[in-house]
Amino acid sequence: FVWQGALIALVTAVALFVLRRANAQWRYAVACAALCLCVIVPSSYVVQHWADRSEAAPITSSLQVSDDRELAAQSQKEASESLSLQSASVTDQVQSIALRVQNFVSQQASAIVLLWAFGVMALAVRLLAGVSWVRQQVAHAEQHTHAEWQSKLDRFAQRLHIRAPLRLGLSDQLESPMTAGWWRPMVILPSALVTGMPPDLLEALLAHEVAHIKRFDYVVNLLQSAIEIVLFYHPAVWWISKQIRIEREQIADDLAVGLLGEPRRLALALSELEQFQFINPQPALSAQGENLMLRIKRLIKPELSAKPFAWKLAVPMFGISAACAVLVAQASAVENKAPTVLEAPKAALVSVPAVALAAAPMSAEALAAAPDQKPNKRLDAKAN
Repeated sequence: FVWQGALIALVTAVALFVLRRANAQWRYAVACAALCLCVIVPSSYVVQHWADRSEAAPITSSLQVSDDRELAAQSQKEASESLSLQSASVTDQVQSIALRVQNFVSQQASAIVLLWAFGVMALAVRLLAGVSWVRQQVAHAEQHTHAEWQSKLDRFAQRLHIRAPLRLGLSDQLESPMTAGWWRPMVILPSALVTGMPPDLLEALLAHEVAHIKRFDYVVNLLQSAIEIVLFYHPAVWWISKQIRIEREQIADDLAVGLLGEPRRLALALSELEQFQFINPQPALSAQGENLMLRIKRLIKPELSAKPFAWKLAVPMFGISAACAVLVAQASAVENKAPTVLEAPKAALVSVPAVALAAAPMSAEALAAAPDQKPNKRLDAKAN
């Protein structure tokens, strides 16, 4: 999946560049499709090879162990001799590198899988800790309600045709509004924002959170986090996931602008939120400043929101995908040259009689029985 993931990321980058001035919903759909493809490609490979192994197991068990070892040793010897007789060209060097990489991966397969398992376990524990923290925030926010802001939340939900009842709570432990839950969704507002931000700007932030509930972004974010855990070793997966989060926030901004009717109002609310976070820093939210500035610029001047194509990112991805694809193709070609254990007995049955027939001398009776061949004069003299 190393080169396949890099190729998927490269195609995704090109598609996002083509759709840079289109609606954010299209870019979001492309990024989500790319992330789903990152799951389908390795999963289909695992399923296919698992089925091939289960089908080949009864056949290989019926063969004799001694014959298998002799045939395998002979095939390896023939393959090594054929490789040594070839000239030292570029193709041969690539094949040797591919074989070395394949042998290294096969030898260190247990260690690689063990490291992957430890990484998955660590990230899974981190995700469970985050979910537990969100549940604590919800339990704390349920104890503090606000009737006026609850009525505004209900109006926004009615305008977006949200059937599930929405809950609103206040928290003195948060620095930014948050949405949690999908079965019983809840919007949590920081108490400091309720008292320190103008009501019209806070209403714009509330509309943004309601837009997330409308699109079930909480569930999508959990599935996205699960994919990141399984494929954590590939940088392309993290980059695609980051693009999904960027486009998700832009879509929520567009829905909030539709509710408010004032893009500048939401931009001012985001700017006020950024200043509030700068005055009251929090490590968990410190990375949101740059995203907030991009969203503010997009709301004020949408024509300047399109980002240029990241050639510095695309060129390494293309190089990695091309190099790995060549290595895999060359390794497959070298493997196909050597006869396998199952094919070796058939080759032996065909080749041995042919050699015996070619080496055996033909008698006079055999020559006389061949009507289309003229006998040699030496053979006629010897027969006489």
